[in-house]
Amino acid sequence: MKKSVLYITLISLTILFACKSEEKPEIMKQAPQPLSANESATPQGFSMDTPPLELDKGKKGELIIEVPDDIQNLWDAVEVEVMDKKNNTTETYSVKRDEEISVKGTELKVTVTHFIPHFTMGKGVMTSLDADPENPAIYMIVKEGDTELWRGISFMNYPDTHAFDHEKYRVVMIGYIIKR
Repeated sequence: MKKSVLYITLISLTILFACKSEEKPEIMKQAPQPLSANESATPQGFSMDTPPLELDKGKKGELIIEVPDDIQNLWDAVEVEVMDKKNNTTETYSVKRDEEISVKGTELKVTVTHFIPHFTMGKGVMTSLDADPENPAIYMIVKEGDTELWRGISFMNYPDTHAFDHEKYRVVMIGYIIKR
């Protein structure tokens, strides 16, 4: 009987200490460093053969974005760069989450719905591993007038992977702004 009580007590203490929550990592205060020569230029969870990420609501296999609010709320805005290919000009815009901005001199509108600081994906769910901007990405919608041209992911460190690259425009994520 004493051995049973001792075993139950030891198991309970082991479970109790194993379940102790870890502290959240400190948020990175600067942009990630450029890739070294031997690092991959493909984001975690992707190959160059992976089709573009798009959310097609109502279809089987729909991709889901789940970034906890406590991570989303650490960021004030992201910066996107819009290139007008005809005029060979670029403009940078700060875009808050769920804000639609209009691009000067065009009918182009950009909305950023999610900032994903440490992008990862598995089983059809896009999320952030933590709050550190290790692999920053945004989910955005690009319209011309009322016509949706594109919706998908833009990676800050991998601007050519799944980029919105239209015949007239190119829109990519180039930075992020931490709340102060």
